[in-house]
Amino acid sequence: MDEENQIEIHAPNFYDIISYNSKEIITIKKEFNQIKKTYKNDFKIKNYSKIIASICFIFVTHLSCSITYSEWLSKETDLWIGPIEVLLVNAFSGILFSLFGGQPLIILGITGPVVIYTITMYKIAKSLELNFLAFYGFSGFISGLFHILVGLKNWCNIVKYITKFTCELFETLIGVIYTIKGIEILVLIFLNESNNIFLLSFLLAMFIYHFNRMLKSLSNSRFFNESFRRFCNDYSVFLSLFISVGLQFIFPNINLDRINVGNGTFVPSYCNNNYCRNWFVNIFDLPYWGFLLGILCGLILTILFFFDHNIASLLAQQNKFNLKKSPTYNYDFLIIGILIIIGSFFGLPPVNGLIPHALLHVKSLVSYDTENIIYVEEQRISNLIKSGLMALLCIPFLFKNLIGSIPNASLSGVFIIIGIATFDSEFVDRFLSFFEDKRIIKQNLYITGTNLLEPVTNKKIKLYTIIQIIILIIIYSITRTIIALIFPLFIGFLIPLRIKILPKFFTDDELELLDGNN
Repeated sequence: MDEENQIEIHAPNFYDIISYNSKEIITIKKEFNQIKKTYKNDFKIKNYSKIIASICFIFVTHLSCSITYSEWLSKETDLWIGPIEVLLVNAFSGILFSLFGGQPLIILGITGPVVIYTITMYKIAKSLELNFLAFYGFSGFISGLFHILVGLKNWCNIVKYITKFTCELFETLIGVIYTIKGIEILVLIFLNESNNIFLLSFLLAMFIYHFNRMLKSLSNSRFFNESFRRFCNDYSVFLSLFISVGLQFIFPNINLDRINVGNGTFVPSYCNNNYCRNWFVNIFDLPYWGFLLGILCGLILTILFFFDHNIASLLAQQNKFNLKKSPTYNYDFLIIGILIIIGSFFGLPPVNGLIPHALLHVKSLVSYDTENIIYVEEQRISNLIKSGLMALLCIPFLFKNLIGSIPNASLSGVFIIIGIATFDSEFVDRFLSFFEDKRIIKQNLYITGTNLLEPVTNKKIKLYTIIQIIILIIIYSITRTIIALIFPLFIGFLIPLRIKILPKFFTDDELELLDGNN
């Protein structure tokens, strides 16, 4: 048997993959052979109740973020990109990726950085009097080609240089974007609506957040039986959103701000009595200099997705989950490139792996023995059905009556839940330690040390954390400015910063505890 066919199916070790050792990350050819070998098993299910709960959870969290981002895009792009475009791209890309992707546990969709990228592209096109959809679509088309090139050349193997230092920063950045967006929704309601509308909106958002926490806390409670506690834990977000949508109808005289679904038909968002844009977009309707600018924007999008998608993939395949299938970084990046190209011809936003949804999806499929992970339901069904439900919501009747009935306040609560969920990291632990009682501080390994390594001093822990905080503030601030389009370049800078600069301030032992396999 030749070497290409000797495929070992093993659990990917998160920190081994991204540490500075010689462990091989397999090539796209080996990844494809591996997928063929395990494909049939991806449709087998051990725990059906776990799959159903996971579908409900990830559907609600993904839908909430999708329609909130679509509302944001609608306002900032003058309806050129709206709810129907976002739902449609989530549906078709999710279905295709769950069937043909290498790691189907990864959830694809629109991220906060993509929204920022899209809004910046619209502002550029508007200021330069370019055809926005052509400009946007051409840059997506170019980015898709770059994705395919990166995958075929196995350049995603560079992920071995993405350490926990970068992952923590990017994950926290996404969490900050989600949390602040959730708060901004309430602030805008406060500024633009009556006191009654704001009060009810605030109560609904807080109800979702606290009711979700209460349902989650039942899993460690002495009350009710185990099956009921597990049900409340698994369906907490779904139940919280469902009940909050119903609660608004107790106050029929208060007209809450809801998602703008237009006339509720399956037509592009940019459609009025006088004009509806075509679904098919001529992406080549640009002047020659527009093509050059589109190539540059496509390259920036590729850099963004290289980090965004691969970090989502890394976080979803940590060693603690004991996944049986190896990662498929290059193959998945190629598939995403194909999906971006398809969407570009229809004026749809580009999609990639979602932080934190990919990680949350994996966590929702975990079966525990007390506190230890026994196994994860590694399959394609949950992502496929979730995406199929997204497709159903594009049906005019459901689109108008279900999506159109969700108040923005409810989405605010879900955004805050998802944002805060990403803050479960050592970076946040170290930041909170600045204000905690040192006698009861969380005992991470960089504090306790190991048999071979001395604990990191408090001074060095603070220095390492302050460096991360400064970088986080800088990158987030850039996303709020007119140069937001180039913020992925700053994410890329984190790799040489970690490799070349941090070792000048920290010893190898200190970095092993702060940023290594601990």
